[in-house]
Amino acid sequence: WTAILSILVADVTMSLDNVLAVGALARGDLPLLVIGLAISVALLLLASALVATLITRFWWLMDLAALTLAYLSARLVIEDPIVSRQAGLTGVRATALTVGVVVAMAMVAVSLRLWQRRARRHQAPAAPDEALAEETATPEADSAAS
Repeated sequence: WTAILSILVADVTMSLDNVLAVGALARGDLPLLVIGLAISVALLLLASALVATLITRFWWLMDLAALTLAYLSARLVIEDPIVSRQAGLTGVRATALTVGVVVAMAMVAVSLRLWQRRARRHQAPAAPDEALAEETATPEADSAAS
């Protein structure tokens, strides 16, 4: 439910540009605006459900998306004329920054994955054999073992 709520909130906030685009295209025609918004929201919900299903099934897609965003953000910084001129980001420096950002994001993704795995292990219930042994243990057996 948390994931579904996150997707719904993201859809509502991210669809503002769709609302503005449909509103501009409707040019004051209220029925056209309502129909356009209904179609737009339905497509967004359908697409987000598909993406959520894919991410649930193929967990590595999130890591791939994070690495892609890291690469694109590094390229945006490097290709900005003012930033690249002021920082001297050309040639080897530009490549080093791009690789550095992507490697840093990969390290963050791997660290988060390991942290989540460790957290799941600590929250896992006791194995059935251990739980059965604890239930059937008697105070006499505990004192004899001590």
